[in-house]
Amino acid sequence: MIKVFHKFKGMNFCAKKSPFFALSLLVAIGGLLRWWYYCNDPMISRDGALYIRLAEAYMTGDIAKLHLDNSVFPPLLLHVIQWSIKWGIDPKTGAIFFNCLCGLLLIAITYFLCKNIFHSRFWGWSGALVIAFHPKLIELSIEVQREMSYMLFLALLFWAIMPERGRFWNWRWFAGGLFFGLGILCRLEMLEMLVIVPAWLGFMVLKMQIPWQKAVKYGCYWLAGCMILLSCISMSSEVYEHGFWHSYLSKAYKRSIESRAE
Repeated sequence: MIKVFHKFKGMNFCAKKSPFFALSLLVAIGGLLRWWYYCNDPMISRDGALYIRLAEAYMTGDIAKLHLDNSVFPPLLLHVIQWSIKWGIDPKTGAIFFNCLCGLLLIAITYFLCKNIFHSRFWGWSGALVIAFHPKLIELSIEVQREMSYMLFLALLFWAIMPERGRFWNWRWFAGGLFFGLGILCRLEMLEMLVIVPAWLGFMVLKMQIPWQKAVKYGCYWLAGCMILLSCISMSSEVYEHGFWHSYLSKAYKRSIESRAE
């Protein structure tokens, strides 16, 4: 056990000398591991098959035949599948490539996020190693699912709203709003950040780390990024051509009201 610990410390020392190379190597190893896992288990889950069928039904206009009016599905993943079909790529391959790319980017952003939170490269590498080699995360990266993209945008949002070297940046809060909007298009659980982000700003004000005026400004940047992204998406011609984009939140809201009534 002591030898393993010293070996890991040696890896951490090398990573300090060339962190970009070490992080790129870790991402490459994670990619090879996911490719090997996919070659050994190329099966698609039931949800993944449903997403592909749903995207194809939207393109052909046969969505009514599926009888899924009260269901809520991730529009970002469905649109990725549609893009794959339009570009002549197998829909399963396109969706898995997208999720695998999200999984590899998650390795890198976890390193920067953990290093920023704990002010230590050791914890940054520890977090990145967990993301790179955790079996469940590897499995999600090679599936037609929405979880991997959701976790990526959630991690990017946390990275954007965390202070670095004791200060915040306006552009990062704006980018955080973009990541928040993209996360909503993956999973509706991202809406919980409407409570968590203001609570985080309030906590920073109570700690006397930032004045309340700056907290309001950062919150406005965050909301502006989200609203601009969703507005651009809603004004796209493809959005009106495929109704699952602009009906996504309305269906979810309707379903939540019905569940409360029950």
